[in-house]
Amino acid sequence: MKIVSMLLLILVAGAPWVSGQDDSDAVADLIRRFRVLPDEAAAEGMQLLDELHAAGSEQALRFIARVMEKHAHGAVRGHAFFLWADGRNEETVIEYLEGKRSSRFGDYIAVIPRLDNFDRFGYLKSIYEDETLTIFRLPTFAALAALGSDRSFAYLEEKWNEVTNRIHAMQMLDMLLQMTQSRSTAFLERLLGSSIPRARLIAVERMLAESAALAMRVEVLLRTEADGRVRSGAIRALGALNDVKAARAILTSVDWHPARKLHEVVDALSAMPAGLVRDALPEKWHDDKTSRLFQVGALVLANQGAKEAIRLIKPAERKGTPASRIVAAVAHGRLEKNRARIQRIMAVGNSEERYQVLDAIERFRLGDDAVKEKVFDLASSSKSGDLQIKAVRILAALGDRSALGVLEECLAAKWLLVRVAAARALRSIRDARSAGLLVARLKKESGRVAWEIQRSLKSLTGRDFGIDAAQWAAWWQKASDQFEPLPDENGPDDPWKTESEPDSRYSFYGVSFDSHNIVFVIDVSGSMAGPRFIREEDRPIKRLIAELSRTISSLTPQHFINLVFFETTVKRWRKTMAPMDTGGGSYKAEALTFVRYLSAEGDTNLYGGLMAAMSDEEADAIVLLSDGAPTVGRVTGTDGILEAVLKRNRVLQATIHTIAIGKADRTFLKRLALATGGTFKTR
Repeated sequence: MKIVSMLLLILVAGAPWVSGQDDSDAVADLIRRFRVLPDEAAAEGMQLLDELHAAGSEQALRFIARVMEKHAHGAVRGHAFFLWADGRNEETVIEYLEGKRSSRFGDYIAVIPRLDNFDRFGYLKSIYEDETLTIFRLPTFAALAALGSDRSFAYLEEKWNEVTNRIHAMQMLDMLLQMTQSRSTAFLERLLGSSIPRARLIAVERMLAESAALAMRVEVLLRTEADGRVRSGAIRALGALNDVKAARAILTSVDWHPARKLHEVVDALSAMPAGLVRDALPEKWHDDKTSRLFQVGALVLANQGAKEAIRLIKPAERKGTPASRIVAAVAHGRLEKNRARIQRIMAVGNSEERYQVLDAIERFRLGDDAVKEKVFDLASSSKSGDLQIKAVRILAALGDRSALGVLEECLAAKWLLVRVAAARALRSIRDARSAGLLVARLKKESGRVAWEIQRSLKSLTGRDFGIDAAQWAAWWQKASDQFEPLPDENGPDDPWKTESEPDSRYSFYGVSFDSHNIVFVIDVSGSMAGPRFIREEDRPIKRLIAELSRTISSLTPQHFINLVFFETTVKRWRKTMAPMDTGGGSYKAEALTFVRYLSAEGDTNLYGGLMAAMSDEEADAIVLLSDGAPTVGRVTGTDGILEAVLKRNRVLQATIHTIAIGKADRTFLKRLALATGGTFKTR
């Protein structure tokens, strides 16, 4: 290293362009032109370096060595290094690099794949595995990918699977996917097992791009997929194939795709050729007028103008379920341009039947004018709370700017939960007026509604002033004239941009949350004591006390919580939520004391625990932990519990996270979390 550095210093010190001696006018002119270039003109600079290198004079080579050491632009320095290293032996190049492990080392790593005179893979592998050089892992990964060899691909795939930082993992995956080996079905099948949802979707999309014959295979894999974005993206990818196998795969997904996203199935099929969809539909798809398949098939054929389907659809308007009746009426109305039948069906039936009609409208995004007219009426004047909130949710799903007036009324409603729904709906209507309405309302709100407004404003503006109404108002006064809302983070442009490392500041058993109004619902039945032979500190109840205490201690005075513990009976810490303030006599200290003396006994009244938690309208997040199946209570069947929870959640609109430990009913807890937009974890 010292020998190389001394030689470079001697070369630079004796450079003709420093001393004023010129070997040739041509080289001197190239050097002069290089010197007057701005640093950011990298392409022109590298071209001049190529010409100097081609000149081959001692003066030109000395100048290249100087640029390699001193130039401000990394790409130019890296190119100069490549020209300098070209033709030198491996020992000399490595000795030089060993002396340059500074912030500029990455510039040299990037050009190593272009060198032919030493073991590039071996050297880059040693750099990647050097724990003192972790800052250079991304450029080293890129350089190994640039080698393009089977050996480097196998090594990089192995290392990619070890990466824990999700952002880095996606950057590295992009590099892997540039390599030809990534096209193999074997690699894509391995990628399907990734813990990163976006990686799994990429695998699905590439598999389908390789062969439409894989459509049914993809559909089988997606049955167990937990991430909604992967399922939705896969359905879009299948829809783009225009292949009967793909259409059949989409139709099969009708049974397992979430009900609230069935409009994605309809959209994907509607974009396919009409004849292809008719060929893909089962022969008796229309027999069961209550089925999802009938509802999807009716809407798809209506969207494609298949008037011959009217005779199959029309009977459901009279004898189907409420959902099937409205779907059939809309499909029929689209084919014959008839509004009356739609409005008639929306106006009849009891409250529950009308709710089911609205649920189908939201599920399928039925934005026909006749539908919207009735939904507007319900949102602004319905005496039924669950119908009014459902109507507000439909306006959010449709994203129609004409709904802003109705939503402004709802934002000032007397009932807290209607105001919550309106604040969420304005987040979905990406309009400057949405932000203005939310800013104006914030000064009149506190608690759950204030935080809902904050989340909507943050989504629309990219700014975060918490629930400080004065700060938001001051910002809006300056920004309102030029304000344009950000794209929807859950929209089609980039549904992955919010994917990042979990925020571990506020978490419980690995479930992270950003809510400020949380109810913890905890199973303290006898099974939480664990078997007799384990150490006291290893008992589930002791670990629970430690983890819940840690979580409570991490919360701020802006967090409001309640604690619900269930065994045979249900115990609630307080009647209403309390702030996690600090100090000797604080609610936080009281909560920690309450938790410290927990014990495990009795049976499992899961239904009672959940209903107690859902009685507080301020709760926008519920975190449920259980280690067993329900055994006592008003309802013990998991289907019945799920039905009751989802019915209550029509108005509460809470996110329910679930944590399964021990012998908990994982299937039920996973269904509950997925149905309410929550996270499911096992411990």
